[in-house]
Amino acid sequence: QVIKVRPAREKGWALVSLNNFEIDPASMDSAILEQLFNLTPTECAVAFALLEHEKLADIAEARQVSIETIRMHIKNIFMKTGISSQKKLLAMLTRIHAITA
Repeated sequence: QVIKVRPAREKGWALVSLNNFEIDPASMDSAILEQLFNLTPTECAVAFALLEHEKLADIAEARQVSIETIRMHIKNIFMKTGISSQKKLLAMLTRIHAITA
């Protein structure tokens, strides 16, 4: 069961939760992130790699750059999105995917 709806304490409201929600980064459109946050294609690719729970070293190796370069991209992503952690970034990407899918 992916979506669960249950009554809230306040009359007329409901709580909605997502369970087992897996995102295929390949199914996400980087144009959405580019438009919403002015991310570069490289920053989008790094964000999607984080979404796949790839390690920074693996992302750097795949892109043939240093780990420091990947960290710079992540800092730029945080600055442009107003997000302060990878966990919050992944949560935001999950919500964007749910809305736009």
